[in-house]
Amino acid sequence: PEPPPPPPPNVPPERLWRGSAALLNARFTGAQRGNASWQLENAGVVLTQFDGRFSSALPWSPCPKPLAREEVDRTWPSYCRDGETFQDRRISGSIIGLPMRRNHLPIPIFNLGAGVVLRPGGYTGVRCMYGVDGDIHTFRDACGDPCPGCDLHTKCLRSDEFARCVCGFGKCGGHVYPWGPGELDVVLRLHAKSWSFGYGGMGSFSGYNEAVLDPDLWIEHLPASIEAVFFVDPADPVCDIKQGKRQIGTCVESEAQARRIHGQMLQHYNLRRSDVRAPALVGLRPSNWDVPFRDA
Repeated sequence: PEPPPPPPPNVPPERLWRGSAALLNARFTGAQRGNASWQLENAGVVLTQFDGRFSSALPWSPCPKPLAREEVDRTWPSYCRDGETFQDRRISGSIIGLPMRRNHLPIPIFNLGAGVVLRPGGYTGVRCMYGVDGDIHTFRDACGDPCPGCDLHTKCLRSDEFARCVCGFGKCGGHVYPWGPGELDVVLRLHAKSWSFGYGGMGSFSGYNEAVLDPDLWIEHLPASIEAVFFVDPADPVCDIKQGKRQIGTCVESEAQARRIHGQMLQHYNLRRSDVRAPALVGLRPSNWDVPFRDA
């Protein structure tokens, strides 16, 4: 008998482009303009930072489904080792864009660590969205049946914490509820207007929004789903002072981690930096709202 046909190629849903700081800066500055910002291409730059909740075999990837895991991800100390836990395939991200600008404050991100920028255009999906830190690793399903939920017609109930609670931004009825992926424009517009109120600085679990990302779409289109590996630029002022303490060492470690993972990606997928599927390596300058990304 004839050998079986080869598996179909991993064809992305839309055209592929080579990542660069220039493209990321253009998406950042053009974010949320017009009426189509529910599409990720127009929403801003989607990023996530390495927080220990990634695959040990492929540190740029979410945990695969249990049957697809390599041996290193089936045993301690891998975060992916327990296939029964609901948290092990939950990936948190954030969306940044120029409409958030507050000249006296840096671009709000989770911490000073390295991470990846996800490619829009069908390579990445957002399951739901919070205007604040949604504490998504606490609840059984961060996006499932979030009754009462958030939409243009739902009003949150009065709670002890807020006399008037904005859905997706406060503990309405004791819990922060998410917005669905079809209303990114609403939550991002509200976030851009409100994030600086009560902002406690880098590492304070405040300021940034939280997107629950689709791990299956991310894994399916690797390496193309990752547009860039990034680090917080050690030359940026946010690396000098954090709540009265110098943090330059943290940013240097961030750069070293990003360079290491970027090199591992190129080697694993047999890519050159000039290949269209190869992720870019960029530095993020949170204090620079005009040109936040630079090629590294």
